[in-house]
Amino acid sequence: MKKKLLLSNAAILLISAGLQAQTVLFSQDFNSSTTVDDYKGSGDNQFNGFGVGTGSGTTVDIVNVNPSPVDNQVVFTRTNSTQQAGFSRSTALPTATQTFVQFSIDMGVTSGVNTSAQSQAAILCMGAGLNNGLTLPNLSGSVVNQYFYINTTANGNFTITANENTPVTSSEFSGMQTIKWFINKKGQAVNYPAPDGTHPVLADNQADIWVGTSRIASGIPAHASGANSGLKTFRLAFDTNNPSTTTLNIDNVIVTDLTDIVTLPVSLTSFTGKATNNGVQLSWQTASEQNNSHFNILHSTNGKDFIKIGQIEGGNNSSEIKNYTFNDANATPGLNYYQLQQVDYNGNSKTYDAIAVNVTLAENQSGLRVYTSETSVKLDIYSLSAQPAQVRILDLHGRTIIKKSVQLITGSNQISLPVSLASGLYVANLSVNNLNIAKKFAK
Repeated sequence: MKKKLLLSNAAILLISAGLQAQTVLFSQDFNSSTTVDDYKGSGDNQFNGFGVGTGSGTTVDIVNVNPSPVDNQVVFTRTNSTQQAGFSRSTALPTATQTFVQFSIDMGVTSGVNTSAQSQAAILCMGAGLNNGLTLPNLSGSVVNQYFYINTTANGNFTITANENTPVTSSEFSGMQTIKWFINKKGQAVNYPAPDGTHPVLADNQADIWVGTSRIASGIPAHASGANSGLKTFRLAFDTNNPSTTTLNIDNVIVTDLTDIVTLPVSLTSFTGKATNNGVQLSWQTASEQNNSHFNILHSTNGKDFIKIGQIEGGNNSSEIKNYTFNDANATPGLNYYQLQQVDYNGNSKTYDAIAVNVTLAENQSGLRVYTSETSVKLDIYSLSAQPAQVRILDLHGRTIIKKSVQLITGSNQISLPVSLASGLYVANLSVNNLNIAKKFAK
Protein backbone atom coordinates (compact mmCIF):
# COMPACT_ATOMS: atom_id res chain seq x y z
CA MET A 1 0.00 0.00 0.00
CA LYS A 2 1.40 3.35 -0.96
CA LYS A 3 2.19 5.63 1.93
CA LYS A 4 0.81 9.16 2.13
CA LEU A 5 2.89 11.95 3.57
CA LEU A 6 0.54 14.22 5.48
CA LEU A 7 2.63 16.47 7.72
CA SER A 8 5.43 18.68 6.40
CA ASN A 9 8.18 19.70 8.76
CA ALA A 10 11.08 21.74 7.46
CA ALA A 11 14.72 21.82 8.46
CA ILE A 12 17.17 24.58 7.62
CA LEU A 13 20.95 24.72 7.81
CA LEU A 14 22.55 28.13 7.23
CA ILE A 15 26.24 28.07 6.47
CA SER A 16 28.72 30.90 6.52
CA ALA A 17 32.27 30.55 5.30
CA GLY A 18 34.44 31.84 8.12
CA LEU A 19 38.00 33.01 8.34
CA GLN A 20 40.94 31.27 9.93
CA ALA A 21 42.41 34.63 10.92
CA GLN A 22 41.91 38.34 10.37
CA THR A 23 44.82 40.57 11.33
CA VAL A 24 44.25 44.32 11.44
CA LEU A 25 47.41 45.91 10.02
CA PHE A 26 46.33 49.54 10.23
CA SER A 27 43.34 51.21 11.87
CA GLN A 28 42.62 54.91 12.31
CA ASP A 29 39.26 56.40 13.32
CA PHE A 30 40.65 59.91 14.09
CA ASN A 31 38.79 59.99 17.42
CA SER A 32 41.79 60.52 19.72
CA SER A 33 42.49 64.12 18.69
CA THR A 34 41.37 66.98 16.47
CA THR A 35 44.98 67.98 15.70
CA VAL A 36 46.26 66.79 12.33
CA ASP A 37 49.90 66.48 13.44
CA ASP A 38 48.91 63.98 16.16
CA TYR A 39 48.29 61.41 13.42
CA LYS A 40 51.62 61.92 11.65
CA GLY A 41 54.55 59.60 12.28
CA SER A 42 55.89 56.13 11.55
CA GLY A 43 54.30 54.32 14.47
CA ASP A 44 51.36 51.96 14.44
CA ASN A 45 48.24 53.45 12.86
CA GLN A 46 50.03 56.68 11.90
CA PHE A 47 50.46 58.34 8.51
CA ASN A 48 53.97 59.25 7.38
CA GLY A 49 52.45 62.03 5.32
CA PHE A 50 49.18 63.72 6.23
CA GLY A 51 47.66 67.11 5.49
CA VAL A 52 48.60 69.62 2.79
CA GLY A 53 51.80 70.29 0.89
CA THR A 54 53.07 72.77 -1.63
CA GLY A 55 50.52 75.26 -2.95
CA SER A 56 47.43 76.98 -1.60
CA GLY A 57 43.66 76.75 -1.59
CA THR A 58 43.27 73.54 0.43
CA THR A 59 42.72 73.08 4.15
CA VAL A 60 42.54 69.91 6.21
CA ASP A 61 40.67 69.78 9.51
CA ILE A 62 39.56 67.08 11.91
CA VAL A 63 35.97 67.80 12.81
CA ASN A 64 33.82 66.22 15.48
CA VAL A 65 30.52 65.31 13.81
CA ASN A 66 29.05 63.51 16.81
CA PRO A 67 30.11 64.45 20.37
CA SER A 68 28.75 61.35 22.11
CA PRO A 69 30.17 58.93 21.30
CA VAL A 70 33.03 60.85 19.74
CA ASP A 71 33.08 60.59 15.95
CA ASN A 72 35.75 62.67 14.25
CA GLN A 73 36.18 62.96 10.50
CA VAL A 74 38.96 64.35 8.35
CA VAL A 75 37.67 67.15 6.11
CA PHE A 76 39.66 68.21 3.04
CA THR A 77 38.31 71.52 1.70
CA ARG A 78 39.55 72.65 -1.71
CA THR A 79 38.67 75.94 -3.42
CA ASN A 80 39.80 76.05 -7.05
CA SER A 81 42.96 74.41 -5.79
CA THR A 82 45.80 72.26 -7.12
CA GLN A 83 47.58 72.15 -3.76
CA GLN A 84 49.11 68.87 -2.65
CA ALA A 85 46.86 67.16 -0.10
CA GLY A 86 46.01 63.71 1.24
CA PHE A 87 47.65 61.06 3.39
CA SER A 88 50.26 58.37 2.89
CA ARG A 89 51.68 55.40 4.74
CA SER A 90 55.26 54.66 3.65
CA THR A 91 56.31 52.59 6.66
CA ALA A 92 55.72 49.07 5.39
CA LEU A 93 52.79 47.13 6.75
CA PRO A 94 53.76 43.62 7.96
CA THR A 95 52.25 41.75 5.02
CA ALA A 96 53.75 38.72 3.30
CA THR A 97 54.86 38.67 -0.33
CA GLN A 98 51.76 36.68 -1.20
CA THR A 99 48.85 38.19 0.61
CA PHE A 100 45.19 39.15 0.53
CA VAL A 101 44.07 42.43 2.08
CA GLN A 102 40.89 44.37 2.65
CA PHE A 103 41.28 48.15 2.56
CA SER A 104 38.28 49.87 4.13
CA ILE A 105 37.59 53.62 4.19
CA ASP A 106 34.54 55.79 4.88
CA MET A 107 34.23 58.60 2.36
CA GLY A 108 31.75 61.27 1.35
CA VAL A 109 31.38 64.66 -0.30
CA THR A 110 29.78 67.21 2.01
CA SER A 111 26.30 68.04 0.74
CA GLY A 112 25.27 71.66 0.33
CA VAL A 113 28.86 72.75 -0.37
CA ASN A 114 29.84 74.18 -3.73
CA THR A 115 31.50 71.32 -5.61
CA SER A 116 32.90 71.24 -9.10
CA ALA A 117 32.52 68.24 -11.34
CA GLN A 118 35.96 66.74 -11.73
CA SER A 119 37.08 63.44 -13.14
CA GLN A 120 39.93 61.85 -11.18
CA ALA A 121 39.71 64.43 -8.39
CA ALA A 122 41.69 62.09 -6.13
CA ILE A 123 43.39 58.71 -6.28
CA LEU A 124 43.71 55.92 -3.71
CA CYS A 125 46.49 53.45 -4.38
CA MET A 126 48.23 50.55 -2.67
CA GLY A 127 51.53 48.86 -3.39
CA ALA A 128 55.08 48.65 -2.09
CA GLY A 129 57.61 51.46 -1.85
CA LEU A 130 55.20 54.40 -1.93
CA ASN A 131 56.90 57.29 -0.12
CA ASN A 132 55.36 59.81 2.27
CA GLY A 133 54.53 62.31 -0.46
CA LEU A 134 51.08 63.79 -1.05
CA THR A 135 51.32 64.04 -4.84
CA LEU A 136 49.85 61.78 -7.50
CA PRO A 137 51.93 58.57 -7.67
CA ASN A 138 54.03 57.70 -10.68
CA LEU A 139 51.87 55.07 -12.35
CA SER A 140 54.59 54.26 -14.85
CA GLY A 141 56.76 52.97 -12.01
CA SER A 142 56.64 49.60 -10.29
CA VAL A 143 55.40 50.58 -6.82
CA VAL A 144 51.61 50.70 -7.38
CA ASN A 145 49.77 47.36 -7.43
CA GLN A 146 46.17 48.61 -7.44
CA TYR A 147 44.47 52.01 -7.58
CA PHE A 148 41.15 53.70 -8.24
CA TYR A 149 39.98 57.27 -8.80
CA ILE A 150 37.41 59.31 -6.87
CA ASN A 151 35.41 61.63 -9.11
CA THR A 152 33.26 64.50 -7.83
CA THR A 153 30.00 65.70 -9.35
CA ALA A 154 28.52 69.19 -9.52
CA ASN A 155 25.61 68.18 -7.27
CA GLY A 156 27.90 67.16 -4.40
CA ASN A 157 28.12 63.41 -4.97
CA PHE A 158 31.00 61.15 -5.96
CA THR A 159 31.70 58.20 -8.22
CA ILE A 160 34.57 55.70 -8.44
CA THR A 161 36.50 54.73 -11.57
CA ALA A 162 38.61 51.57 -11.63
CA ASN A 163 40.34 49.22 -14.08
CA GLU A 164 42.97 50.90 -16.25
CA ASN A 165 42.43 48.43 -19.12
CA THR A 166 38.66 48.83 -19.40
CA PRO A 167 37.68 51.71 -17.10
CA VAL A 168 34.48 51.17 -15.12
CA THR A 169 32.75 54.08 -13.39
CA SER A 170 30.19 53.50 -10.66
CA SER A 171 26.87 55.21 -10.22
CA GLU A 172 26.74 58.32 -8.01
CA PHE A 173 26.88 58.06 -4.23
CA SER A 174 25.77 60.68 -1.72
CA GLY A 175 26.64 61.10 1.94
CA MET A 176 29.23 59.04 3.81
CA GLN A 177 29.78 55.61 2.28
CA THR A 178 31.92 52.66 3.37
CA ILE A 179 34.25 51.56 0.59
CA LYS A 180 35.79 48.10 0.89
CA TRP A 181 38.59 47.19 -1.47
CA PHE A 182 39.63 43.53 -1.65
CA ILE A 183 43.06 42.93 -3.23
CA ASN A 184 44.31 39.40 -3.90
CA LYS A 185 48.00 38.58 -4.25
CA LYS A 186 47.74 35.22 -2.52
CA GLY A 187 48.88 33.22 -5.54
CA GLN A 188 45.50 31.53 -5.97
CA ALA A 189 41.82 32.34 -6.30
CA VAL A 190 39.93 32.74 -3.03
CA ASN A 191 36.41 33.10 -1.69
CA TYR A 192 36.19 36.20 0.48
CA PRO A 193 33.50 37.49 2.89
CA ALA A 194 31.77 40.23 0.91
CA PRO A 195 29.73 43.04 2.52
CA ASP A 196 26.47 41.58 1.17
CA GLY A 197 26.99 38.29 3.02
CA THR A 198 28.09 36.26 -0.01
CA HIS A 199 31.51 34.73 -0.63
CA PRO A 200 32.46 35.54 -4.23
CA VAL A 201 35.55 34.21 -5.98
CA LEU A 202 38.43 36.62 -6.59
CA ALA A 203 41.24 35.49 -8.87
CA ASP A 204 44.90 36.02 -8.07
CA ASN A 205 46.30 39.48 -8.90
CA GLN A 206 42.83 41.00 -9.06
CA ALA A 207 40.69 43.28 -6.90
CA ASP A 208 37.02 43.95 -6.17
CA ILE A 209 35.57 47.25 -4.90
CA TRP A 210 32.38 47.49 -2.86
CA VAL A 211 30.45 50.58 -1.79
CA GLY A 212 28.11 49.57 0.99
CA THR A 213 26.63 46.25 -0.11
CA SER A 214 27.07 46.91 -3.85
CA ARG A 215 30.05 45.59 -5.79
CA ILE A 216 30.85 48.44 -8.16
CA ALA A 217 33.94 46.91 -9.80
CA SER A 218 35.04 43.27 -9.98
CA GLY A 219 38.07 41.39 -11.23
CA ILE A 220 40.23 44.51 -11.58
CA PRO A 221 43.63 43.34 -12.85
CA ALA A 222 46.76 44.47 -11.04
CA HIS A 223 48.43 47.60 -12.42
CA ALA A 224 50.60 46.37 -15.28
CA SER A 225 53.94 47.85 -14.22
CA GLY A 226 53.38 47.14 -10.51
CA ALA A 227 51.82 43.68 -10.67
CA ASN A 228 54.76 42.17 -8.79
CA SER A 229 54.79 44.76 -6.01
CA GLY A 230 53.53 43.88 -2.55
CA LEU A 231 50.66 45.38 -0.56
CA LYS A 232 52.64 47.22 2.10
CA THR A 233 52.09 50.96 1.55
CA PHE A 234 49.20 53.20 0.50
CA ARG A 235 48.36 56.79 -0.44
CA LEU A 236 45.36 59.05 -0.97
CA ALA A 237 46.26 62.11 -3.06
CA PHE A 238 44.30 64.89 -4.74
CA ASP A 239 44.84 65.88 -8.36
CA THR A 240 47.59 68.52 -8.50
CA ASN A 241 47.22 69.18 -12.22
CA ASN A 242 43.62 70.37 -12.46
CA PRO A 243 42.03 72.81 -9.97
CA SER A 244 39.03 71.52 -8.05
CA THR A 245 36.46 72.81 -5.60
CA THR A 246 35.14 70.21 -3.21
CA THR A 247 34.86 69.14 0.41
CA LEU A 248 35.81 65.50 0.93
CA ASN A 249 35.23 63.77 4.28
CA ILE A 250 37.31 60.74 5.34
CA ASP A 251 36.94 58.39 8.31
CA ASN A 252 37.82 54.89 9.53
CA VAL A 253 40.86 53.91 7.45
CA ILE A 254 41.40 50.20 8.12
CA VAL A 255 43.69 47.67 6.42
CA THR A 256 43.04 44.03 7.29
CA ASP A 257 45.20 41.04 6.32
CA LEU A 258 42.96 38.21 5.08
CA THR A 259 45.83 36.02 3.85
CA ASP A 260 44.70 33.11 6.02
CA ILE A 261 41.19 33.27 4.66
CA VAL A 262 39.56 29.86 4.24
CA THR A 263 39.57 28.97 0.54
CA LEU A 264 36.47 26.84 0.15
CA PRO A 265 35.83 24.90 -3.07
CA VAL A 266 32.16 25.67 -2.51
CA SER A 267 30.59 28.50 -0.55
CA LEU A 268 27.36 26.88 0.66
CA THR A 269 24.96 29.50 2.00
CA SER A 270 21.94 27.33 2.89
CA PHE A 271 20.71 23.73 2.99
CA THR A 272 17.02 23.05 3.67
CA GLY A 273 14.61 20.13 3.66
CA LYS A 274 10.83 19.98 3.63
CA ALA A 275 8.41 17.04 3.72
CA THR A 276 5.90 17.05 0.85
CA ASN A 277 3.33 14.66 -0.60
CA ASN A 278 6.08 13.34 -2.89
CA GLY A 279 8.72 12.72 -0.23
CA VAL A 280 11.29 15.14 1.15
CA GLN A 281 12.34 18.09 -0.99
CA LEU A 282 15.96 19.13 -0.37
CA SER A 283 17.20 22.53 -1.52
CA TRP A 284 20.59 24.19 -1.23
CA GLN A 285 22.30 27.30 -2.51
CA THR A 286 25.91 28.18 -3.26
CA ALA A 287 27.35 31.69 -3.52
CA SER A 288 30.43 30.51 -5.43
CA GLU A 289 32.10 27.30 -6.58
CA GLN A 290 35.62 26.30 -7.54
CA ASN A 291 36.48 23.00 -9.21
CA ASN A 292 33.17 21.54 -8.01
CA SER A 293 32.37 18.19 -9.62
CA HIS A 294 29.18 17.12 -7.83
CA PHE A 295 27.19 16.80 -4.63
CA ASN A 296 26.39 13.47 -2.98
CA ILE A 297 23.14 13.33 -1.02
CA LEU A 298 23.43 11.20 2.13
CA HIS A 299 20.55 9.84 4.23
CA SER A 300 20.21 8.36 7.71
CA THR A 301 17.38 7.38 10.02
CA ASN A 302 19.43 7.64 13.21
CA GLY A 303 21.64 10.65 12.49
CA LYS A 304 24.81 8.53 12.64
CA ASP A 305 24.91 6.00 9.82
CA PHE A 306 24.61 7.79 6.47
CA ILE A 307 24.14 6.14 3.07
CA LYS A 308 24.38 7.81 -0.34
CA ILE A 309 20.96 8.07 -2.00
CA GLY A 310 21.67 10.41 -4.89
CA GLN A 311 24.06 12.66 -6.79
CA ILE A 312 23.66 16.11 -8.38
CA GLU A 313 26.21 17.61 -10.77
CA GLY A 314 28.03 20.70 -9.50
CA GLY A 315 28.67 24.03 -11.17
CA ASN A 316 32.43 23.59 -11.80
CA ASN A 317 33.68 27.19 -11.42
CA SER A 318 31.17 29.90 -10.65
CA SER A 319 31.00 33.23 -8.82
CA GLU A 320 27.22 33.45 -9.21
CA ILE A 321 24.48 32.21 -6.89
CA LYS A 322 23.35 28.70 -7.87
CA ASN A 323 20.31 26.81 -6.56
CA TYR A 324 19.98 23.01 -6.40
CA THR A 325 17.16 20.61 -5.51
CA PHE A 326 16.80 16.88 -4.88
CA ASN A 327 13.65 14.92 -4.04
CA ASP A 328 13.84 11.88 -1.77
CA ALA A 329 10.76 9.91 -2.79
CA ASN A 330 11.62 7.12 -0.33
CA ALA A 331 11.70 9.15 2.87
CA THR A 332 11.03 7.05 5.96
CA PRO A 333 8.28 8.12 8.36
CA GLY A 334 9.75 9.79 11.41
CA LEU A 335 12.98 11.75 11.46
CA ASN A 336 15.05 11.66 8.27
CA TYR A 337 18.59 13.02 8.44
CA TYR A 338 20.34 14.40 5.36
CA GLN A 339 23.88 15.52 4.62
CA LEU A 340 25.45 17.14 1.57
CA GLN A 341 28.87 15.94 0.50
CA GLN A 342 30.67 18.20 -1.98
CA VAL A 343 33.26 16.50 -4.21
CA ASP A 344 35.76 18.37 -6.39
CA TYR A 345 37.42 17.12 -9.56
CA ASN A 346 40.55 15.85 -7.82
CA GLY A 347 38.50 13.67 -5.48
CA ASN A 348 38.63 15.81 -2.35
CA SER A 349 35.34 16.11 -0.50
CA LYS A 350 33.68 18.07 2.27
CA THR A 351 30.62 16.85 4.18
CA TYR A 352 28.34 19.49 5.69
CA ASP A 353 26.36 19.24 8.91
CA ALA A 354 23.16 17.21 8.84
CA ILE A 355 19.61 18.52 8.79
CA ALA A 356 16.59 16.57 10.08
CA VAL A 357 13.16 16.45 8.44
CA ASN A 358 10.16 14.90 10.19
CA VAL A 359 7.77 12.84 8.05
CA THR A 360 4.49 11.41 9.38
CA LEU A 361 2.09 8.84 7.91
CA ALA A 362 -1.63 8.38 7.94
CA GLU A 363 -3.13 6.27 10.73
CA ASN A 364 -2.42 2.49 10.59
CA GLN A 365 0.32 2.90 7.96
CA SER A 366 3.97 1.92 8.18
CA GLY A 367 7.00 2.93 6.16
CA LEU A 368 9.72 0.87 4.50
CA ARG A 369 13.15 1.73 3.12
CA VAL A 370 15.74 -0.67 1.65
CA TYR A 371 19.56 -0.62 1.61
CA THR A 372 21.84 -3.30 0.18
CA SER A 373 25.41 -4.44 0.75
CA GLU A 374 27.49 -7.35 -0.51
CA THR A 375 26.34 -9.66 2.28
CA SER A 376 22.98 -8.36 3.47
CA VAL A 377 19.82 -6.41 2.83
CA LYS A 378 18.96 -3.83 5.47
CA LEU A 379 15.43 -2.60 6.00
CA ASP A 380 14.42 0.59 7.77
CA ILE A 381 10.86 0.15 9.00
CA TYR A 382 8.79 2.79 10.73
CA SER A 383 5.89 1.47 12.79
CA LEU A 384 3.16 3.46 14.52
CA SER A 385 2.90 0.82 17.25
CA ALA A 386 4.57 -2.28 18.65
CA GLN A 387 3.35 -5.21 16.55
CA PRO A 388 4.50 -8.43 14.87
CA ALA A 389 5.43 -8.37 11.20
CA GLN A 390 6.99 -10.45 8.46
CA VAL A 391 9.58 -9.23 5.97
CA ARG A 392 10.50 -10.96 2.73
CA ILE A 393 12.82 -10.42 -0.22
CA LEU A 394 11.44 -11.65 -3.55
CA ASP A 395 12.68 -11.73 -7.11
CA LEU A 396 10.58 -10.23 -9.90
CA HIS A 397 8.93 -13.62 -10.48
CA GLY A 398 7.50 -13.53 -6.96
CA ARG A 399 9.81 -16.22 -5.58
CA THR A 400 10.83 -15.73 -1.95
CA ILE A 401 14.60 -15.50 -1.49
CA ILE A 402 14.58 -14.92 2.27
CA LYS A 403 11.96 -14.16 4.90
CA LYS A 404 11.96 -13.33 8.58
CA SER A 405 9.37 -12.79 11.30
CA VAL A 406 10.11 -9.77 13.48
CA GLN A 407 8.63 -7.89 16.41
CA LEU A 408 8.43 -4.20 15.59
CA ILE A 409 8.69 -1.48 18.18
CA THR A 410 7.01 1.89 17.97
CA GLY A 411 9.06 4.17 15.75
CA SER A 412 12.15 3.26 13.75
CA ASN A 413 13.28 -0.36 13.32
CA GLN A 414 16.43 -1.60 11.57
CA ILE A 415 16.22 -5.17 10.25
CA SER A 416 19.19 -6.94 8.65
CA LEU A 417 18.66 -9.97 6.39
CA PRO A 418 21.83 -12.02 5.73
CA VAL A 419 21.68 -12.62 1.99
CA SER A 420 24.02 -12.05 -0.96
CA LEU A 421 22.08 -10.91 -4.01
CA ALA A 422 23.22 -10.89 -7.60
CA SER A 423 22.88 -7.65 -9.51
CA GLY A 424 19.30 -7.02 -10.57
CA LEU A 425 15.86 -5.87 -9.41
CA TYR A 426 14.10 -7.23 -6.32
CA VAL A 427 11.09 -6.54 -4.12
CA ALA A 428 11.10 -6.04 -0.35
CA ASN A 429 7.75 -6.92 1.22
CA LEU A 430 6.49 -5.94 4.67
CA SER A 431 3.37 -7.69 6.01
CA VAL A 432 1.94 -5.97 9.07
CA ASN A 433 -1.52 -5.42 10.51
CA ASN A 434 -3.23 -7.05 7.49
CA LEU A 435 -1.34 -4.72 5.14
CA ASN A 436 1.34 -5.52 2.58
CA ILE A 437 3.85 -2.82 1.70
CA ALA A 438 6.11 -3.58 -1.26
CA LYS A 439 9.23 -1.67 -2.28
CA LYS A 440 11.12 -2.43 -5.49
CA PHE A 441 14.89 -1.97 -5.24
CA ALA A 442 18.04 -2.61 -7.24
CA LYS A 443 21.19 -4.44 -6.18
